[in-house]
Amino acid sequence: MREGMDKLLRYRLLAKYTAILPGFIHNMNTPLMSISGRIELIKFKHPDIQGVDQILSQLEKINDMISDLNSMLSKDNQSGPEEIAVNKLIDQLDRFFYFNMTYKHKIELEREIEENLHFRANPFLLANALYEIINNAVAAMENGGKIRIKVWHEEANIRFIIQRNGSQLFEELIAKVNDDTDYELVTENFVDLLIIKKIMKEMGGLIRVKNSENGVEYHLTLPV
Repeated sequence: MREGMDKLLRYRLLAKYTAILPGFIHNMNTPLMSISGRIELIKFKHPDIQGVDQILSQLEKINDMISDLNSMLSKDNQSGPEEIAVNKLIDQLDRFFYFNMTYKHKIELEREIEENLHFRANPFLLANALYEIINNAVAAMENGGKIRIKVWHEEANIRFIIQRNGSQLFEELIAKVNDDTDYELVTENFVDLLIIKKIMKEMGGLIRVKNSENGVEYHLTLPV
């Protein structure tokens, strides 16, 4: 009980940063737009000045990072279903994970997504399920590797297969994730997979995980 209260207190203390993030993003956008506008004006009036294009490129990168963070925050505030463009969602998650230095410098993302794939679902739940899978994958690949994402429409379902390199899962853990029983969150390594399991159940879908020759595969099935 004491350990649980300590964790709850820690999460409560950290919650203030989440609460101020929307305001932080809003307040960052205004000076960035002003700076970008000034630099564009300087470029127009003095085209021979060196380094202006590089400055604009770096400002654009900062703006993209803020935009991706804002996009993820907006999904966390949505409670109902809406039309989701899968490629766009994966793009946003890919850029969002660039805040993770292991992912940015050591992980290569490959994708095979059915063209123009859209389906209706809760973006908050889906984005967080995929986040937990990618986060679980990155944690297992400290020395780097590949994450491969395949998504397609199959009859009345949307199928996701996320493959990764790295350490394999214990068979006992795989059995607990793959069966239909709810379990308590017993270990740190167990938490993310159980969160995905609960999200899939809430969405009317399911998760199955299995070890492969070079790592692990995460299979998601969602109704359309």
